[in-house]
Amino acid sequence: MAAAMPWVVFHVPVGAAPALAGGTGPGTALAQAPFGRAVDGIGWSMSGSLVVPALPATPPAEKHRDIIHYTAVDGETLRALASKYGLSVNTLLWSNPKLVDRLTAGQEVVIPPVDGVLVKVSASDTLASLAQKYRAESDAIIEFNLLRHPETLPVDEYLMLPYGVGPEPASVPQPNAQTVTAGKRSWYVTPVYSSGGGSYPFGQCTWYVNTRRPAPWGGNAWQWFGRARAYGRPEGPTPRVGAIMVTWESPYWGHVAYVEQVYADGSWLVSEMNYASPSGGGWGRVSYRHVIPGTIPLIGFIY
Repeated sequence: MAAAMPWVVFHVPVGAAPALAGGTGPGTALAQAPFGRAVDGIGWSMSGSLVVPALPATPPAEKHRDIIHYTAVDGETLRALASKYGLSVNTLLWSNPKLVDRLTAGQEVVIPPVDGVLVKVSASDTLASLAQKYRAESDAIIEFNLLRHPETLPVDEYLMLPYGVGPEPASVPQPNAQTVTAGKRSWYVTPVYSSGGGSYPFGQCTWYVNTRRPAPWGGNAWQWFGRARAYGRPEGPTPRVGAIMVTWESPYWGHVAYVEQVYADGSWLVSEMNYASPSGGGWGRVSYRHVIPGTIPLIGFIY
């Protein structure tokens, strides 16, 4: 077996140099020295030169899949795409911060190569700030993206943060009486539980939102957050157009509304039913409201 392997020969003079048959110089001797025998596990040529097996070439590392820019077909979901490409739903949510689960025709979905967070680098981003924000390892970011100069990130280009973590949804609300706060206000809530199915009485907030987006899980409004999660629907703490806002604005039944717009300052516009306000609304009526972050007892958003 040993004689069939490729060999690298090093000439190691020990005492008087042995005669090299047909050799005219050290280079010739190294190239032509035949393999002789092994002594104490060390290979020696017939001339007395040390013979070391050549190290096998390192196979190239497996190439990661490139970023895919996918054009959605009407009715597709992020959940289905995540399954198709072997990613978590959260990876697609974190890497596409404007999308909700149900997609419309023509929407572009960025498909990252692995789980984590795919970001487009801004001028203020640094390796350290991104690693801290998304709880990723700096060394992993450098290695995955082959960054030669990590101190200067390429602005306006995608950067993969392998196995990083984006904004996570709140915990599922509990059915016990409790005090919730937002800003300087507090609400004492005593949730009313419902075991109802996916049908909702006309005039209620749940009825209206179900007409904008199917909500087959049923229950009172505050229950939607936990039940949607049980149905596999993605959720999060920030608004997105097409998301369902779930709040404790009714201390007994909760409240849901449909996100129509999201503004640059982080505020958002919702449409809703059975929400009385100075601008109108109420039972059976659709009204619109501009919501400022930190002013409502928010549970979260169903994407």
